Amino acid sequence: MTVFAIIRYIHLISVVSFLYIYIVKTYQLFFQSVEKQQSFKARTKVLEMVVSSLFLITGIYMLT
Repeated sequence: MTVFAIIRYIHLISVVSFLYIYIVKTYQLFFQSVEKQQSFKARTKVLEMVVSSLFLITGIYMLT
């Protein structure tokens, strides 16, 4: 497995994770209370930063 294939796989996982987080946030926005939204945001803040960074870094790497 080449380095590019590994980076592409990491990028795919980060994209799916990013989309999942925002789908859950959208669901909570429309169908759940503000307290649940804030609780989810507090629990996933660091995870969201890591996933977003991986998404961005691997995307830039694949463009170059």
